[in-house]
Amino acid sequence: MTDHAHAPTYDELCRRLEAVPEAIAQLERVLARNAVAGSWRRMHFSAAEPRFTDDVGPNALALAVYNPNNFRVYVGLAGSAAPDSFVVPKQKLVVAPIQVNGSTDFLADEGDIAAGAGFVWRVRFTTPQPFAAHALA
Repeated sequence: MTDHAHAPTYDELCRRLEAVPEAIAQLERVLARNAVAGSWRRMHFSAAEPRFTDDVGPNALALAVYNPNNFRVYVGLAGSAAPDSFVVPKQKLVVAPIQVNGSTDFLADEGDIAAGAGFVWRVRFTTPQPFAAHALA
């Protein structure tokens, strides 16, 4: 039996879905304004599959993670265990000026995602980017 105590309401889901296109558009505007080359990847997380290994894309000089969900995402670099690295909070867009060579491991917080699922996007930038963190409305 699934525990639905943490499941978002229909109105919450609609509000979150409405925010997704604007957040992606905002990130695309930043990319275009800075003439930044980046490689996009969409990742799906669920309670049954909370881990995603990203080994596709160029080596990068910065990494962005867009997490419109109500679960945290841990990011591990170069084979490190994801919980030992940095976290992208719930409903945030984070750009980190870190070099990515090889695979990146993503792990949805298993306590947060117990009753849900969602998509997270990442961008590997081939040019340096400043640190940024944005809350999603």
